[in-house]
Amino acid sequence: MPNSWDEKSVYLTALTLRGEDREAFLLGACPTPEARARIERLLSRASGERVTPRPEMSGEAPFGGVAPGTTLDEFRILREIGRGGMGTVYLAEDLLLHREVAVKVLPEHLAGSERALARFRDEARNAAGLRHASIVPVYKLGTDRGLHYIVSEYIDGTTLGQMLEAERQARKQASATGSAQKWTRQAAQIAAAIADALDCSHREGILHRDVKPSNILIDRAGAARLTDFGIAKRLAPGEDMLHTQAIGTCHYMSPEQASVEDARIDQRSDVFSLGAVLYEMLTLKRAFDGADANQVLKAVMSDDPPRARSIDRTIPRDLETICHKALEKSPARRYQSAAHMGADLRAFLAGLPILARPPGIVRRASIFASRHRVPLAAGMFVALGLALLLTWNRMAASRDAGMAWVSIESGAAPLRVLIQRYDQATLELGTATRDAGSTPIREMKLSPGQYRITLVTADGGSFAEFNAVLLWPGAANALNLSIDSGAPAPVGATPKPGRNLSARLLPTQQVVESMVAVDAGSYQFGWSKFPDPVAMARSVTLPKFFIDRTKVSNREYAHFLQATGRTPPPYWKELEGKPGVADFPAANVTLEDAEAYARWSGKRLPTMFEWQAAMRGPGGWRYPTGEKLDPSLELLEPSQEVLLAEQSWDPEVLFRIYAGNCAGVQSPDPFATPSGILHCFGGVRELSGSIAFPRQDVVMLGRAWSESLRYADLTRTRTTPYTGASLKSGFRCAKSSAPPVATP
Repeated sequence: MPNSWDEKSVYLTALTLRGEDREAFLLGACPTPEARARIERLLSRASGERVTPRPEMSGEAPFGGVAPGTTLDEFRILREIGRGGMGTVYLAEDLLLHREVAVKVLPEHLAGSERALARFRDEARNAAGLRHASIVPVYKLGTDRGLHYIVSEYIDGTTLGQMLEAERQARKQASATGSAQKWTRQAAQIAAAIADALDCSHREGILHRDVKPSNILIDRAGAARLTDFGIAKRLAPGEDMLHTQAIGTCHYMSPEQASVEDARIDQRSDVFSLGAVLYEMLTLKRAFDGADANQVLKAVMSDDPPRARSIDRTIPRDLETICHKALEKSPARRYQSAAHMGADLRAFLAGLPILARPPGIVRRASIFASRHRVPLAAGMFVALGLALLLTWNRMAASRDAGMAWVSIESGAAPLRVLIQRYDQATLELGTATRDAGSTPIREMKLSPGQYRITLVTADGGSFAEFNAVLLWPGAANALNLSIDSGAPAPVGATPKPGRNLSARLLPTQQVVESMVAVDAGSYQFGWSKFPDPVAMARSVTLPKFFIDRTKVSNREYAHFLQATGRTPPPYWKELEGKPGVADFPAANVTLEDAEAYARWSGKRLPTMFEWQAAMRGPGGWRYPTGEKLDPSLELLEPSQEVLLAEQSWDPEVLFRIYAGNCAGVQSPDPFATPSGILHCFGGVRELSGSIAFPRQDVVMLGRAWSESLRYADLTRTRTTPYTGASLKSGFRCAKSSAPPVATP
């Protein structure tokens, strides 16, 4: 397997992804089907899930590659030089400046993930903002024909990982003390250079989070350069710690990164990783190792590595002290900055005293306890068992704390309450309907998940639908549903604890009068062959429903804001004084704001299945106008200027792109469906009411102005964080044709 294949990095990155994003990532990051199968087995052990074997095509090539000779803007690809978790690195020729550069290309299959694109752009922006001799500079972030790429300096040399492997082989063949001493001094020089690079990064508020031998380049002169800021994170202004999920390469991950799902880390985490790299350079053994990733992470969190001099007595004592000072489990005991570690390394190289000191008696005792924790743990286990026995009754009394609480009000007239649950495995609305009685309902307890709660009048002539996302248990997170006029709460009124959702109860016939009816039946959904509920191609059966002919416009959304007093989207002030924009689709709206508008209108958001059924029709077309795209419509491809401009973080620039690439919701549409639905394949994407578990992401459908017609069709889905908003996403509303019927 090639040296560029970094199994642990791919595994750790895949741990942070779910569903279609993970499937697509593994297809592009694993060099062979066998390698991919091994990663999936490791992931199944970590999650406790069983992986169903799937047939693999013999010789299947990972997609997302760029062939030699391909030109991306002014860069001509020469050959592949490395492959990592979030892209492939190529040696390329700069045709304008006549120099060799390194070009990292994000695979096409990850371009559909908002998170992957954001991480790729952050990598370029973080590295480009750093100026240091030991950091590989970034020259450009670009997009060409749907391919996103980063251009950086090409370092003609090798990686520290490859140097370590060569040194191991050399030690096996000959044991020359002089050569070992030269290597030890070179290790200190490399660690000092990387410590300086990390100090520069930390002073700019950027944590690297993935310091490891394969991310340290050694040029022909022997100088060390830090690269790959792919998972680096920037601290917010005034913030001294970062909340982050476990991510990085497990052999070099700090204990605070590896120990919890939502870790609090700072610059001392990178110091620990550099300590692990220094330990490996000195001893030619990893500080933390194991048969699989779980064992490695356990060692990182619980075990101290053997003292370096117990492996090689020729290692200087001061250098051993520096190394183990950086590898302290507690961040408070480590070097408090990379600059401090670098200063001690340079003092050692100059033959001067260092500031770090070996551990004292108390610290050595704690290390002894960590290495003999089995007998100590046995006694603690007995004590813990007694404590658990005493608290059993308390645990039984607190079971309700794990349930989601729901209260429902409807004013004077009682309404019947019907509850349906979404299947988290398929994301389809369940066929079973529970009759929960009549309003008012106080503190009803449901297991966490996603539900549709329907409130129906006695005669059935009017009903309101709530998309109840019950992901947060306990009374403090209670969901309070009410039927009212949608008017703002009286001045001085105290809101109920938890989340408060309201709806208007309007006559059904009045609500659906201007909507498009979609008949009950079986419809095609999705495109993927992989068993991911967000994208898997399958047939779904739906009852009759209605969907809006147009997306919700800024004018319509303004009426809602005025009637309810709800906070407008961040871009709303940009609309003032701009003629024509009022009829553009409302965008930059969160899921909760879109659903609030829908309930105020007596409607709801469509599920992802309903949206595709309405747009693809009974024939399951890939495009609104048929199975194939009319060649003349390719003139509507987004321009290179738009693709480059949308990478800006300036709200005014983004708004100008929105205003220049959208049209009124009632304007003529070359992609209108046979049923008369407008602009489902252009302008902005559309939010659905479907939530992808366990990521808790919102499923979006349709095509935004910046997406290529060659790679988009109605079968495709995207996801965005639950609280996310973008000027490239809007929404339209739907309505069931009738309330559900309670099942026995």
